[in-house]
Amino acid sequence: MDGLELPEISDNAFDRCEYLRDIDLNEKCSKQQMLDVQALVDTLGLECRVWRNQNTEVKHAYFSVEELPDDPSKLYLTGYEEEAAKVRR
Repeated sequence: MDGLELPEISDNAFDRCEYLRDIDLNEKCSKQQMLDVQALVDTLGLECRVWRNQNTEVKHAYFSVEELPDDPSKLYLTGYEEEAAKVRR
């Protein structure tokens, strides 16, 4: 959704929607707006997740990862390109 305000959505807008998995909101939406839309989606009985798009104004650290030798389904961090203070868990 491009705007900061949720458009009006009818109660049956998603009745025949079987493949909706994600709704991406504008990056400038607040966390509360995201939670409000998620609550609406949950009320409608949809099994989908509401997200805010990644903020394009924030510089993000880039990580390098490798597969764990004993378990290739898991990755481990081998390095990053920014200050450690910018790394969040």
